[in-house]
Amino acid sequence: MKLHHADFLLFEINPKTEWIFAEIFDSEGNSTLVELSTPYEPNKLIKSFNQALDHLKKHDLEESNIESLLGYGIDELNSNLLIATVVSALKTSITQFESARKNLRIDHHLGSNSKKKKVPLYANINRATFHTDRTPEDFAKYAVLAIEKGFNTIKLAPFDEINFPASLEDCSSGLARIEAVRNAVGDSPNVLIDCHSKFDYETAQLVANTLKQYDIGWFEESVKPNPYSFRFEELSDNIKLPLAGGELIYGSHFFDLLCLQGYDILMPDIKYCGGISEAVNISKIVASHGKTTSLHNPSGPVSTLASAYTSLALSNSGILEHAVFESKWRKDIVKPQEEIRNGYIYIPDKQGMSPQIDQNTLNKYGMKLSF
Repeated sequence: MKLHHADFLLFEINPKTEWIFAEIFDSEGNSTLVELSTPYEPNKLIKSFNQALDHLKKHDLEESNIESLLGYGIDELNSNLLIATVVSALKTSITQFESARKNLRIDHHLGSNSKKKKVPLYANINRATFHTDRTPEDFAKYAVLAIEKGFNTIKLAPFDEINFPASLEDCSSGLARIEAVRNAVGDSPNVLIDCHSKFDYETAQLVANTLKQYDIGWFEESVKPNPYSFRFEELSDNIKLPLAGGELIYGSHFFDLLCLQGYDILMPDIKYCGGISEAVNISKIVASHGKTTSLHNPSGPVSTLASAYTSLALSNSGILEHAVFESKWRKDIVKPQEEIRNGYIYIPDKQGMSPQIDQNTLNKYGMKLSF
C-alpha cells in the first residue's frame, strides 16, 4: 500500500496537555486516525512526520519496512522519542488500513479470536489535579470520584513537583497524597504509584519501603528504565512491590532486556513503542518471561480506543490506563463517541478502528493545523 498525505488536528486540553491527531490518507483516498500526542512542540512534531511521509510516498509500504526505508536503527528509535512517535504512528496507520481492507475488527486482524466487547480500565487521576493546588485533599477527592464512577484501581503520580535526584525528605508531600488517597478509598481499591523516574536507586529503595504500609499495587518508573544497565536487578531483588515501567521504550528487543532486569509489569505505549503490532510482539516476549503487559495510555480517545483493541489481542494483558476527569468534552471528540462506563471502555464493532473527528467539537475546542 502507499500513503499519500496527512491532516493534523489539535485540541488543547489544559496548559499541560495537548492532544494531536493525524488523519492519514492512502493513495486511494481512504483515511485513518492516529494519535501523536508527545511532549514535543506541535510544529516540530508535524514537520518531522511530514518529512518521513514525503520520503515514504513513493514506496509500497508494509509495517516491516518503515524503519529501514527511513534509515532508522533500533538504538536510534529507542533513544529519540520524536522519531519513535513518528514511526509508531505510521506503522499503526498501516495496521489500521490493513484491518479495514480485510473487513476485520483490529484485534482480530492482530490474531485474536476474542468476542469481548469491553476492556477493563484503571483511573489515572493525576492529570485531573493539574488545575488544582495538588493538595492531599485534591488527590483524595478525585480518587473517590473515580471509585464512584465504577473504577476499582486508581493511579497517581504524587512526586511530580520534586526534581531528580530526589531524597526521601523531598517526598513528604507525595507520601501525604498517597496516604490521603488510601484513607479516602479504603482498603479494597488497588492503588498504583507512578514516580516518573524521580529517584536514584538508593532513594527508590527507601521510598518503596515506606510505601509498604499503603498496600500499593505497583511501583512504576521509580528510576529511569535503561535496557543496557542491569543495576535494576539489585533494586528488583530488594523491593517486594510489583515493579512497572517501559512507557518510552521502543521495540520488543529492549522489553526483553527489561524483563530480564526484573520488571514485573511492562508498559509499552502504542504511540512510542513501534505501534499496535509491535505492542503485540512485545507482549509475546513479556509473556514468555511470565510477566504482564499493561499498556501505558494517559492519552486522548483515539489512542485509548486503539490501545483497547490492542489489549484484546494480548495473551497476557493487564488492565488498561485511562486518564479521568481531564476534559468534560472528551467523549465528543470522535464519532462514534467514546463509551466508558463502570471502569470499562466499550468496543464499537467497527472494522479497522476508524473513528472520525466530530467536526462540531473540532470547531468549538480544536483546530486544524496547516503546514
